Amino acid sequence: MDYTEKEPCASLARVVECYWFLRGDGSQREPRRIVPDGRTEVVLNFAQPLEQWTDGVWVGQPRFFFAGQITGPLQLRPAGRFDIAGIRLRPAGARCLVGQPMPAPGGRMIPLHELIPEFAHGFESAAQVGDGLVSAHLKCLPDARVEKAVAELIATGGNASIPAIAETTGWSTRHL
Repeated sequence: MDYTEKEPCASLARVVECYWFLRGDGSQREPRRIVPDGRTEVVLNFAQPLEQWTDGVWVGQPRFFFAGQITGPLQLRPAGRFDIAGIRLRPAGARCLVGQPMPAPGGRMIPLHELIPEFAHGFESAAQVGDGLVSAHLKCLPDARVEKAVAELIATGGNASIPAIAETTGWSTRHL
């Protein structure tokens, strides 16, 4: 199994945390445990999609999908040769790609064509995944106030008060 990450260009760093690539021949089928990291991702399978342990059975993942934040450990295993590219998004990155407020995807896999129809076509290889692809489909940049709120939450380990975050962002506590 070969895993690599690539940083986005400076102009996309507010939207994309990194691009990641996972390749393997599928010969080792033992499950891998994925722990929650608080991020949402776009996942693009260019070979056999991985299988996910769901409700006591192994279920194949969609070919191209949006992965919401997982809330508990996830068990994945190869179903054959795999060649996957991922776009790990910053907290406001998903909205910037979709162009509208996101549904609450908590742990769900949403087929990409349901959220970004034009984004889910024309892929031939993981080599196409990167800054050019994201730039071509970007609908907006993150709101600086959302970025400030997230930065405050991260800096305080999630212990920032609502009034403190509201003051940082310039929003009222009710709006926040």
